[in-house]
Amino acid sequence: MAQVTVNGCRDLARARKRWGWEPLDENISFSHPEESALFEAVMALPEKLRVTIHLHYYEGYSCHEIAQILHVSPSAVSMRLHRARNRLRNQLKEDGYGPALSKNL
Repeated sequence: MAQVTVNGCRDLARARKRWGWEPLDENISFSHPEESALFEAVMALPEKLRVTIHLHYYEGYSCHEIAQILHVSPSAVSMRLHRARNRLRNQLKEDGYGPALSKNL
């Protein structure tokens, strides 16, 4: 059990070094209210979905690459993306942004 923990910590340290992870700055300014709404909707997602969305759309990783990073199957990544898109689409519609912003998801 201890070896599993050690290996997990090493993996995280390598990932941080490789991809240059930095804490998210909460004082982000947006030029359009739609950008702010999308950011808030993404940040409201559960962590598994939020990380998957970030890696795919913001970092540009493929489903296969994300699967390797997160140690899950590519089909699990596809399902997480599907669920995240649906949640974002529904949340943006509820917030009044409708099809204009949510059609790109």
